Amino acid sequence: NFEVFSKSYATLGSTNAVIPEFKLLHQFPIQTRPYPIPNIAKSFAKKEIQKLLEAGIIEPSSSNYCFPV
Repeated sequence: NFEVFSKSYATLGSTNAVIPEFKLLHQFPIQTRPYPIPNIAKSFAKKEIQKLLEAGIIEPSSSNYCFPV
């Protein structure tokens, strides 16, 4: 039933019933080399990231971990 699925980030539900636990394999931050986004996809990616930020789904980070979008 399609009515149970959110149609936008703003109406996406959340829960605090489960607290995720991550066990790291190493004591040092993992970093992945950034790669370029094709120009045709850049504006779409920026818009989607902005929507996710505004909806509170993601937040800015300044951690030592680095993964490309």
